[in-house]
Amino acid sequence: MSIREFLAWALFAVAAFLLFILTVSGCEQPACFKFAASAAQIWDEMKKNPAAISALAASIGVMVAVYFHGRNLAATRLSNSAKMVNDAVARFDSETMRKRRKDFSSKLKTDQKNVDLSKAETPVLDFFEDIGLQTRRGILDPEMVWVAFSWWIIGYYDAVTRTNNLINTYRERTKNVDMYREFQWLHDNCIDKWRRERESGSPRRQDLDAFLNEESSLAEEKTT
Repeated sequence: MSIREFLAWALFAVAAFLLFILTVSGCEQPACFKFAASAAQIWDEMKKNPAAISALAASIGVMVAVYFHGRNLAATRLSNSAKMVNDAVARFDSETMRKRRKDFSSKLKTDQKNVDLSKAETPVLDFFEDIGLQTRRGILDPEMVWVAFSWWIIGYYDAVTRTNNLINTYRERTKNVDMYREFQWLHDNCIDKWRRERESGSPRRQDLDAFLNEESSLAEEKTT
């Protein structure tokens, strides 16, 4: 359970308890005001008061219903995210995208400093910009995105910022400080996760060099 979900459930529990107290307080019975008494004493008094028991049962019923509704929503969200991530993987590995990845990575490998993001078609970076936005907004599950795309997210971000930061150059030229903001956010989150789960502080440089070699040698047609 995430911190956000824990806080949501904590607030809900407090609200349900206050609802119960307000309901019970309307009965004007002694049990409604003995909050400092022991649980046994309160229960003994409540047994004499059907309205208090009904209020408690209703509160528990609401909490249970909301809990299972929340579980169902979470399961549905993960199922939808899994389908969307699988669809994104299929698009990323399509013949059209493989050609674009090959062309773009070849330019980055041989002449990175002269790649102009404001002129060149950048469907690869645009793809990750969309993935970043959907992940940040909670549409896609971050763990699923990490498993499916972290190698390419880190690799392509490094490739466009390593020698010359092409993203910053693009932002300065176009006066658009938000350009590829979601891609940058996605990369930073991948690096944070990498550092939490691995001994090395960041991906090894030789791995990132190998990344461009692999991408630039992609076959346009997938072999089966």
